[in-house]
Amino acid sequence: MWKRWRDRTKPGLRFGDTMLLNRIQPGALAGMAAPDSYRPNWTAADRRMWDRADERVQRYWIARGETYRDFAWLPLEPMYSDYQKTGNRQGFESGYHKRRQVVTTLVLAEAFEHRGRFIEPLLDAIDHVCDEPTWVLPAHEQETIDLFSAETGNLLAWTCYIFGGEAAFAKSVRAARALHKVRTRLIEPYLKHDDYWWMALKGEQPGNWTTWCTSNCLGAVLLIETNAQRRAQAIEKACRSLHRFIEVYADDGGCDEGPMYWNFAAGCLFDCLEMLHEASEGALDLFHEPVIRNLAAYIGKVHIHDLYFVNFADSPPEVPVDAALLHRFGSRIGDLHLQALGAHLYRLLDRYDPEDTLRLKMYRMLATLAAGTPLRSLPGPDLAPRENYLPKLQVAVAREDRRAGHGLVLAAKGGHNSERHNHNDVGNVIVYLDGRPAIIDVGSKQYSKETFSERRYQIWAMQSAYHNVPFVNECMQKHDARAAARDAWFTPNEDVTSFGVDISDAYPEAAGLIRWLRTFTLVRSAGTVRIHDEFRFTRQNNRYEQRFMTACRPRTVNGGIALDVDPQRSLVLETIPGPTRVTLHEFDVKDNQLRTSWGGTIYQVRLHYDDVGPLGHCDILIATRRGDPPATVASAVALDTEELP
Repeated sequence: MWKRWRDRTKPGLRFGDTMLLNRIQPGALAGMAAPDSYRPNWTAADRRMWDRADERVQRYWIARGETYRDFAWLPLEPMYSDYQKTGNRQGFESGYHKRRQVVTTLVLAEAFEHRGRFIEPLLDAIDHVCDEPTWVLPAHEQETIDLFSAETGNLLAWTCYIFGGEAAFAKSVRAARALHKVRTRLIEPYLKHDDYWWMALKGEQPGNWTTWCTSNCLGAVLLIETNAQRRAQAIEKACRSLHRFIEVYADDGGCDEGPMYWNFAAGCLFDCLEMLHEASEGALDLFHEPVIRNLAAYIGKVHIHDLYFVNFADSPPEVPVDAALLHRFGSRIGDLHLQALGAHLYRLLDRYDPEDTLRLKMYRMLATLAAGTPLRSLPGPDLAPRENYLPKLQVAVAREDRRAGHGLVLAAKGGHNSERHNHNDVGNVIVYLDGRPAIIDVGSKQYSKETFSERRYQIWAMQSAYHNVPFVNECMQKHDARAAARDAWFTPNEDVTSFGVDISDAYPEAAGLIRWLRTFTLVRSAGTVRIHDEFRFTRQNNRYEQRFMTACRPRTVNGGIALDVDPQRSLVLETIPGPTRVTLHEFDVKDNQLRTSWGGTIYQVRLHYDDVGPLGHCDILIATRRGDPPATVASAVALDTEELP
């Protein structure tokens, strides 16, 4: 029997006894600042990496490069102001990212083929990018350096580095212009300022912007800055920001922004640590640190099956995680499970556009090529962890069967409603059966002007009413840091794993709650998930609803609610006491991002409880049922078709 773990809200752990900077000896820092300290053997002139790459990879990028030799460069400026008028981000951003995809693809095509055929189209491409009045997205226009201006500067820095030995490229006025733009739009403001919020140098809360922007700025400086003093300044600043990031994430390595953002939060931290390790000739080596291992391991802890992850916060259910990075990270820290998971996921990513800017960072593509590991031929993981708990995030994950894709997976959370990329979802739960989603976290809609504004919680997908938490006395959960779970505990066991939390503080005063203790239990031998709620109100005559979002068309059967995961297996929800009434709801999904995740329809089960006294409880048993084909059982409750707000 494992000892029960209880969160006692202790002070956050500290990343060692000294700042990250103090781990760099003065001599090592001087060496890192030398202009030739970071010179990976990845130039087009050095053929070792390029020529040994898999022939299929080489043929793919050369063929893709052919399609862009005569690319139609449509102007971006007319679409820039559309964001302010309509709030729509996709119109401008799709064209913006496509331009960078063209540059990246032409770089790889020329570097692989190395015959000069793609040099002129590449120079034309970077000239069009340099013509853009700003590299900052309209949604981030208040920033001097944002995520994608930093990405753009880094991409051009790598382009100039890769072809610095090619006379046709290096002697071009357009290449010189690109270097000038990188210096003025990225390196100069990075060195000049320490007050950008994402640097986290003045007490700001770090997040994915911290590592994402830092990795790109640091990389550009290491590649093209020739002044040793300025290089040292950039390295020191990057280390200070990275230390702040590591310190905040130190307790359990969990990413409260969701698994999609692990790609850029912990993922870009790894990029930085790799570059600093090479620039210091191994003198700065943090890969043995437990906190770095925890930051890497998070993504494996929230993995469900194939590309499905526990998608609390702003994350889709299927995450195109940077699997090659995951494998390299696992290799660096000696985590065999992470390595195997990376190899497995790498084979599944073909369904996504391989030119996707969000995954294809030039540095990462080059690092993967340099590793030379044939990821497609490596075995995947044998067994997944039986359970995991992230105490700072208050996120628990438990499996019925350690073979991925078999049996039930339960994930539940406490947390608070002011997390980064927060949804109001304290007490939320996800249940998968045989690797397929049943009770779901819907995820976020496509980002718009409202997503990161004061109107965020007017978006239905952010509201607790569309998460798997109680709706109490007509009240949804509120949004602030005090809307937090209390007294979280986690008890793992060979057969039974339980997680519990008091979610009452997440609700406004009008809900009339004194406490709402919610316990989630997975019983492996029975193949069941149990949600046990105990509550106390300040008054008589209360009402509440147990709400569950689902990807499965629900139906009533023998006093319960059946969710047909596939023609042969269902999950059945049964409650004690029984609800006053049951309503089943069908929603037409119009948002493109959510349609990609769930198709055109999602559903919600609402179990209504009326005239509830000041004390009470509710037990919800979720059990696996075989057989009972859906066509043979009629639903006694009609589905209400509703419009999402």
